[in-house]
Amino acid sequence: MLPGVTLVISPLISLMKDQVSALTQAGVKATHINSSLTAAQYL
Repeated sequence: MLPGVTLVISPLISLMKDQVSALTQAGVKATHINSSLTAAQYL
């Protein structure tokens, strides 16, 4: 894998959640940002 940050843009919230779940299970630090989060959760 390449070092650094990878940004994935997806219009599907459920897909983002699935991708983050798979990445964290693989030992990769990952999170998602979408309209379902509150402003406090962005921080």
